[in-house]
Amino acid sequence: MALTATDLFNDATTREIGGVGPDQVNLIVSDLIGVQQMLSAALPQVNNLTDLHMQVIINQLNEEIASVENANAPTTGTLTLGTDLGQFVGRSINDIHRDIIDIAQGDAGVQALFNPTPLPDLNTPPAPFHDSADQTTFVTQWIQDSNHLGQMAQTIANNGFTGDIAGLVQQIQTFNNNSNAFDMSQGGLFSARFWNEFRTDGTSGTAATALIEGLQTHNAGEVAAAVEQLAANSADVASNNRMADGGSYADVVAAAQATAVTPTGGDPGGPPDGGGGGGPAAGVLNPGDLYFANMFNDATRILEGGLWHNNVSVGNQGHGTDGRYIADLQLVQTGLTADVAANDFAGDQLTHVNTVLADITTALAAVPGAVNNDPNAESALRTAHLDIINTIENDPVLQALSIKDDNPGFNFAPPELATPLNANTPHATFAELGAIFDDAQSKSLGGINANNLPAIQADLQTVRDGLVTLMNDHPQLFGGATGVHASTIVDQINLQLNNFDNQYGFNPDAAKATNDNFLDITDIVAGDDNLANMASANGVTGWTGAPFTDVVPVQYQDNADQTNFWADFIASGNTLGARAEQLVATGSAADIANFIQTLNGWESNVTNFDRAQGGVFEARFDNELLGKDSTVGADVAAMIQGLQTHDAALVKAAADGFHANAMDVSGNNLPLNGGAFNPDGTTIVDALSTATGPLPPAPVSLLTPVSAAAQVAAAPAETPVAAAAPVVQAAAAAPASATPAPETSHVDVAVLGLHDDKGHFDGANFHHLWG
Repeated sequence: MALTATDLFNDATTREIGGVGPDQVNLIVSDLIGVQQMLSAALPQVNNLTDLHMQVIINQLNEEIASVENANAPTTGTLTLGTDLGQFVGRSINDIHRDIIDIAQGDAGVQALFNPTPLPDLNTPPAPFHDSADQTTFVTQWIQDSNHLGQMAQTIANNGFTGDIAGLVQQIQTFNNNSNAFDMSQGGLFSARFWNEFRTDGTSGTAATALIEGLQTHNAGEVAAAVEQLAANSADVASNNRMADGGSYADVVAAAQATAVTPTGGDPGGPPDGGGGGGPAAGVLNPGDLYFANMFNDATRILEGGLWHNNVSVGNQGHGTDGRYIADLQLVQTGLTADVAANDFAGDQLTHVNTVLADITTALAAVPGAVNNDPNAESALRTAHLDIINTIENDPVLQALSIKDDNPGFNFAPPELATPLNANTPHATFAELGAIFDDAQSKSLGGINANNLPAIQADLQTVRDGLVTLMNDHPQLFGGATGVHASTIVDQINLQLNNFDNQYGFNPDAAKATNDNFLDITDIVAGDDNLANMASANGVTGWTGAPFTDVVPVQYQDNADQTNFWADFIASGNTLGARAEQLVATGSAADIANFIQTLNGWESNVTNFDRAQGGVFEARFDNELLGKDSTVGADVAAMIQGLQTHDAALVKAAADGFHANAMDVSGNNLPLNGGAFNPDGTTIVDALSTATGPLPPAPVSLLTPVSAAAQVAAAPAETPVAAAAPVVQAAAAAPASATPAPETSHVDVAVLGLHDDKGHFDGANFHHLWG
């Protein structure tokens, strides 16, 4: 039986596992050449997307074959198709081979001819490539050109291939050549990961070539396929790369694709007969046309607490939200301006759109002053932004045009009180307190400053005091996890009152801290069914969340100390939670008392580490870590209360909170060299088991404290008690670490299960705690 292209490719897959040895090069190359020849024979012409996918595979095989041939050449100085991949030749082979499989698996038409066996999925997605400044400029322009050239070509095809085809072909050729040249100039990991996207024989180059051919031969099907492929490829690259400041390319893609042209006329499966149709008629808009990729809602969300800017990016967090806000509004501005120019509006709608455009201009002009905490600029920004929302939402026609998938593109922000807070403002129920909290959220839009701080603090103090009273008067409403969550809200409001509110004008990250804190509080309410039900009662609704965004938060890139800290935080939180559940059921009074000391020491060490980081790390994680007024503080307090009152349900709720913190951390942080944290880890090694190596050295000290008395108890029996002092001194003299040294005034390690049942120190278990 003759071998098929699928058989040959699968053979190459098996041979490439573990690396390409010198004895395998010719065999793999022979397989891949055979695949290429068979697919080429089956593809006489590109008429649709499946045909184009086949051509992409054929062309990418050129790159894989060349990489395999050089797999055993010197790692530097050897050019592969004109590019020095250095030590990343193997990465090039892996990326291209997997991309070919993915292309085939994503297209049933391709599978009918070529159906390679899929590889096992990765446990974690590949880490995005962090572009340099030059790469950011290139990728941004490349995304724009990939879409805009395709849109121009589709317009020509829709109009029966009338237009300046020769001029457009020249532009596409320039785009293709420049893309190829830039990739060749980069080399290394950048080219190994992306040359199958940017090169003339990569996805981009293949689609560009097909676009030229379709325009020149009047093949509407080939043009439509190439346009779709270029747009899809631009989005794929955008998702795999990050800008130099750590930001996403999502806004660039959204703006570039906002003017997408739908194919009309012609035969989608082959060349047209000369007929054609125009694009959408001017003056006709459809629901969703004013959605603008949900970017205005993103702007509203990040405006809560104010905009911030850092000159130096830390933790891959970019330079702040000022640039993101500007990009969001400019996207809306560009779209509306184009619609006005196309005569898509008349009458009231035209008047209202012009009002929105004027408000956008005002808001954009106010951004620099708002970042610098200027009260007048922040007020102007807030007023203009809210006026945009009210103008769209109060015009039924514009509001309908902004809705996509049942989501309005200009959602309301949390509402302000109809009458400013006063002694008669209702504040007895959870919903009424939530309405006052919403007033604080609304007033914070644009930033907190000397002018609005008194009103915001009055709101928050009323909410805090009212919630404490409500919990005391109606404890039946706040049992178990709901009580823990309500206490967390009280604590985080304290954090806002006593910490974040006072940082404006001094700390450039103050707005970031408030934004995270306010959003977290409304998320707590939304995530607890009991609180969510109480948030709306008797015609009053509160605790309103900011509009949702499609922009995915950028994970914080941890350094070595932070990586160890989070791994320890996850592991110790999980083990402490489990131990607390054991103690509430079977622990003695002495064991529980010692364990409570452990919890207090652990909380203190967590707080100390957080304080030591400063900057945007604290802005993102203070509401999780900073002492009594944090999520950790609320969980520790609930756990202690449950242990002291023998309330197993409360202890379990607190332990669940510990694990929820571990889950939250795992999603919001990246270990030192990539990968992910394991939220279920019970040792540091476990917590880092899904991180990419090399891992940082093991921490010198742990978050869970061990007392001096425990160290004495752990010593050999003949060691006198007086030896305790040198042990403590030795610990103090250990090498410095950014992780705070554990406090030495807390529990006997027996409480943590570090002794066996005979009272002897179990060294194996001790080492297992931190791996």
